[in-house]
Order: sequence, then C-alpha cells, then structure tokens
Amino acid sequence: MMKRLTYVFLVGFFLLACLASGCSQNSVSNNSGQIAKTLAEAEPIFVSEWPENEYTARVIKPPYGETDYVYDLSDSGKFAVFLKNISKSESAEYVEQL
Repeated sequence: MMKRLTYVFLVGFFLLACLASGCSQNSVSNNSGQIAKTLAEAEPIFVSEWPENEYTARVIKPPYGETDYVYDLSDSGKFAVFLKNISKSESAEYVEQL
C-alpha cells in the first residue's frame, strides 16, 4: 500500500511539475526544489470529483482512479491533483496520454 501511495504521489508531482513548467526539462530541474517546498507548506484539499479550473482544463481527465485530494497553489501558478485507486500500469498509461 505504501509503494502505491508513493507512486501516486510521484505521478502527482510529475503532473504538477509539467503544469508548472510547460514540461520543459530545464525548468523542472530548476524549480523542483521550490515546488517541493511549496507542497510541504501547503495543506491538501480532499475532493471527490475532478476539479474544473484553468489548470485542469489543460489536462485530460484520467480514465482510471478517483480524485483524492488537490493542492491549490494557484497564487504561485501551480495546481496538483492526486489520485487514488489507480494501478501502476494505469498511471503509466495516463502519463503517456499526457
């Protein structure tokens, strides 16, 4: 169970990094420490539905899993969505779709 939560967190972090940087590898490496610090200081917001906002409008809704919680960091131009009940293979397939 812990491995699964870790994997879901990593996928969520990847999505946050992509949304924040436009998927530019240089931007991700430069901003990853700042993003982690911002996440550590933020409080999760538990939700049951896929959030509709300017950030999620750019990302296709995953066909697998359920929305668990979000980090609304829109003041700094970031928004993170975390999923539950999604397998590694489903996560990998979703990341490929992105």
